Amino acid sequence: MADSRSIAFMSYAHIDDRLNRGYLTEFCECLSDEVCLHLGEEFPIFMDRKDLKWGDLWKKRIEESIDGTTFLIPIISPGFFKSPYCRAELTRFLERERELERDDLILPVYFIDTPILEDETKWNQDELAQIIASHQYADWRKLRFSDLRSGEVRHALAKLAVQIRKTLDSMPQASDGDSTKIKNKAQIRHEAKLSAAASEERTLARKANPQKSFKAIEVFFSYSHKDEEMRDELEKHLSILEHRGLISAWHDRKIDAGEEWKGEIDEHLNSAQIILLLISADFLASKYCYDIEMKRAMERHESGEARVIPIILRHVLWKGSPFSKLQALPTNAEPIKDGKWRSVDEAFADVAEGLEKAIADLRIPPPPPPPPPGLKTIIVDQMCRGNFATISEAIAAADPGSRILVHSGIYDEGLVLDKPLEIVGDGNLGDVVVRAEGKDAILFKAARGRVENLVLQQIGGGKFYGVDIEQGLLEIEGCDISSSSLACVAIHGKAFPKLRGNKIHDGKASGINVYRNGQGLIEDNKIFGNANAGISISGDGNPTVRGNKIHDDKGSGIHVYESGQGLIEDNDVFGNAGSGIEIKKTGNPTVRRNKIHDGESSGIYVHENGQGIIEDNDIFGNVLAGIEIKEAGKPTVRRNKIHDGKASGIFVWKNGQGLIEDNDIFGNAKAGIAISTGGNPTIRHNRLNKNSYEAIWIYDLGAGTVEDNDLRENKKGPWLISDDSKKLVKRSGNQE
Repeated sequence: MADSRSIAFMSYAHIDDRLNRGYLTEFCECLSDEVCLHLGEEFPIFMDRKDLKWGDLWKKRIEESIDGTTFLIPIISPGFFKSPYCRAELTRFLERERELERDDLILPVYFIDTPILEDETKWNQDELAQIIASHQYADWRKLRFSDLRSGEVRHALAKLAVQIRKTLDSMPQASDGDSTKIKNKAQIRHEAKLSAAASEERTLARKANPQKSFKAIEVFFSYSHKDEEMRDELEKHLSILEHRGLISAWHDRKIDAGEEWKGEIDEHLNSAQIILLLISADFLASKYCYDIEMKRAMERHESGEARVIPIILRHVLWKGSPFSKLQALPTNAEPIKDGKWRSVDEAFADVAEGLEKAIADLRIPPPPPPPPPGLKTIIVDQMCRGNFATISEAIAAADPGSRILVHSGIYDEGLVLDKPLEIVGDGNLGDVVVRAEGKDAILFKAARGRVENLVLQQIGGGKFYGVDIEQGLLEIEGCDISSSSLACVAIHGKAFPKLRGNKIHDGKASGINVYRNGQGLIEDNKIFGNANAGISISGDGNPTVRGNKIHDDKGSGIHVYESGQGLIEDNDVFGNAGSGIEIKKTGNPTVRRNKIHDGESSGIYVHENGQGIIEDNDIFGNVLAGIEIKEAGKPTVRRNKIHDGKASGIFVWKNGQGLIEDNDIFGNAKAGIAISTGGNPTIRHNRLNKNSYEAIWIYDLGAGTVEDNDLRENKKGPWLISDDSKKLVKRSGNQE
């Protein structure tokens, strides 16, 4: 039976959602919400990534969902036409549309330029392309680069929602017993009400057992290489959990060439939250698996740091082993191979289902502690169903340490937190909006505080911030922060806030400005679309910036200057108009393990006496050099991958200096390293291979010390040194 709760079905190529970092999943939710606004009722859209549960017979479920929905929303891209699943979904829905005698139920969204639709000769050879080309479509080719909350995108979503509403209004009443006729509007809306009721039940359940957003859980495979084929099959069956963002799987075959394998294994074995022991006679016979990996895994299990799950691959005597007391998979510890399963696939599916349950156990946090005696929760409700109608009144009346729960509404006020308080928005993010004009949305001047689940908007009227933190420790979690005046968030005066899981965007200046000794933890936020840098650090600011996505800002992703410092690690920095990270004017951060890619300028730009330690980063696909050093910039650049850039890997010029050692520099469109106009770095122990120009290109009075590097396999050879630079270059021990 079809899922009666879904009124529309979104058909898309999974690669489009993955490579656009979940954009289509978020698009689906935003469109559903927008249509809901126009109908006044829920409008569920089926999307296999979020609506298929593990264990569903996915093909049957998808077919039933197509047959039970009113609209098909195909996301048009080259991947759509190359996907046999997308083509099958479109074909099946076309049959349904013909049976219903309609021609307006397919609503294409043109997502990425698709050659087959632009060339009449090509689409004449493809019946499905002809059908898509004959439909009016929503053109999303430029909009996909804009945030889904921007005005332009919201306007386009509204147009699509109006089209859906008009189509629903035009649907005829179905005759009794005629299942081929489309359901009438009342039936559809009745189903939507059922869905809304179910949604309300889920909301109540979430409030009874609140859960936060979580990172994917790292899963470590411990196995014998003789069982590699079975490990591969298991990994395929677990891929659905990866697609859903529940797990991140790791095993030793993911170690890149040249990496120190034991160190990599130890690092992941010590960081994984779930460790799978793939049990077979070969596993038990392997000293490395049994004596090292299994022993360390059990130590972490016993200490509560990780959960160990044995997976019984083949028949073997394993009772009495240290892990025999643990619950094994598949069910009843029945071996996957030669066990009592109807097929190996059935056994692997059972393992995946069991692992999903284990993940659910890990992801449910303990219930929050009860409030201290005597401290009550203060309710703010604009309908006067609480203690106060405004948040400011509640703050003024609250005792220090109180909790303020804010019901849905738009609150046009600026909040001044001058005592330790917790302020929480009720419901979903977006239900509670604090909108301030001519003042900060929040000015924090207490020793401690917490703000969660609010939309905070500074909408102009002077020079103000979305959140201004001038002292103390303010925790901001799960909020949406923007500013039409200055930065979205300001941190200064030795303040040490913790910002986690927020959207920080569309600031008139930087997304976050850390200055005048500001510190703090900035972790797991989405920072985008700001007029200057995503994060600015200056004036001895010294934050920890970790695990953020920083993208599509109009300046640099991160800008460190005027004695700014900071630890910048494990961030994804991409698509910014300026450099991914810019360091200047005695800025001196530590930059490690970041992905810095696909920017419109340099990956990292060090100049005007900038310094810094730049190590273990993956820098690729930038328009200018992967790393650019000039004007007495003097960083230490160590153990990075600098590759596939559209210019040189590293460009040192205009008296730039620095130590460049033990890096992998490859596949760049120009030289591996270029040096000119007084640039004078020390270059040692690097691997510069497969670049389109020379490994090292030195010209126009460039200088440097170049020793013990691998300069082989570059298209134009190892060197190009101009006559005016030859006496300025010291070379020794290089492989050419």
